[in-house]
Parts: sequence; C-alpha cells; structure tokens
Amino acid sequence: MWLDTLVHVSKVEGAIDENVIVKMLEGIEADGKLQPLVVLEILSRSSTLKVAAVKDYVIRWLDAQKKQIESDRKAIAEGERRVEEIDKQMESLKFNVQVLQVNKCSACDTALQLPAVHFLCRHSYHVHCFESYSDKPDVCPACVGPMSRETSRESISDKAAYQMFHKELNGAVNGLDVISKYIRSGVFDSSRRNAQKKDDDDMNPFVDRGTLSTKSSDSFINRTSMTKNPNAFRSSGYDDSKNPFKKGTNPFEE
Repeated sequence: MWLDTLVHVSKVEGAIDENVIVKMLEGIEADGKLQPLVVLEILSRSSTLKVAAVKDYVIRWLDAQKKQIESDRKAIAEGERRVEEIDKQMESLKFNVQVLQVNKCSACDTALQLPAVHFLCRHSYHVHCFESYSDKPDVCPACVGPMSRETSRESISDKAAYQMFHKELNGAVNGLDVISKYIRSGVFDSSRRNAQKKDDDDMNPFVDRGTLSTKSSDSFINRTSMTKNPNAFRSSGYDDSKNPFKKGTNPFEE
C-alpha cells in the first residue's frame, strides 16, 4: 500500500503539500516495511517535490544508522574480547596441566564414583549417565549447547513436514483442504511446537539450566534424613502401643 502511494505521489505534476509528505513518511517509518533508500529513490522521480519535505525523514534515518553502527562496533569489540579469552583457554588446555577435582556427576548431581568420564570443560559423569545423555563418545552433553540440539531437531522435523506438505499439496485436487488439514494439526502453530519442545527439554538435565538438575540430590537427601531417624514411623502417626519392643512391654523387664 505504501509503495503504491509513493509511486502516485512521485507522479503528481502540481504542487504537493509538504505536511502530507511528512505524515506519509512518518507512517512509512513506523511501519518499517520499506527501506529508506527505496522511498527516497521513488520520491526523487517527482519534479515538484522539495527536499525540505523529506529532510527530517533523512536525518532520522541517518541517526538510526549511526546508532546501529555504534552498536555493531561494540558487538565486534565484545566478540574480539571473547575470542581472545577462548584463545587463552585453548593455550592453557594445550600446554598446561589440568587438575580435575569434580566430586559430583554433572548429570545426576550425586557423588562421582568410578568408572567415570572426565572432560577438560570441567564436567564429569558416571559412565552410565554419560551413555544415557550423550550421542557421541567425545562430546560433553552439557557443553554441546541447547541451540545445536534444537536446531538439529527442528531442521529434521521441519524438513520432513515441509516435504510431506508439498507432496500432498501437489497431488491434491483441492489444495485448500490440505492446507486446512495442516493448520488444524498445528504444523504452522509455533506455540504448540514450543510446548512440545518444553516437554522434551524437561526430560533433559542439560537444557536451560545454569546448573544441572538437583532432583536426584533431593531424593538422596530425603533418603539420608530417613536413615538418621531411629523411628521413621513415629512422625507418620504410627501407634506406639502396637510396638512390641516399646519400653515397658517386656515381661522380663524389672
């Protein structure tokens, strides 16, 4: 719509109200769908439009470009700093002795016992925990990154759904029926896919957690607390009168 309006304005032969142009440019800027260079190129075809009508629009665009350049420079500087840190870490891993003093499994968060698997990233695992969560024998499951797992999973599922959709669409008599079927099934519903992803991630202790799951440690603490209680049934409402070993029930006791 804005493109057609710009083309129409550029073809007007008579005088053009500058206020109308200013309002139109403000609307285009707020919409954000047209690039300023395209807007200026179309308006430059007008033989009656004055520069004053687009001056403020150009100034705002240049200011936005300047801010974007500053932001990009900061991002580049931060990236260079991180690269230097990674280079130092790599040098340390190559030439310095690495002391591994991890005492908990990074998967189940319980005491680490042999046999165990250690990585230079300071993550260690029980062998059975590592085999449960790792697809590759030389990759730490905690460091592989949720994005790589998500990208791999979504690329496979999206590609399969895309191919199936096109196959059915090309072979269908009524394409709208196929499209409506896929819409009802939730293929185009990102919220449903995100909900499924959340359910899958809840089963993985390495996703979206700064530290790993502590459910196992909680159950371990609960078991430990029960062993410390000499009578675990007393706190649960157990009737002591039915206990044959309670003091005073022994007929041979003086």
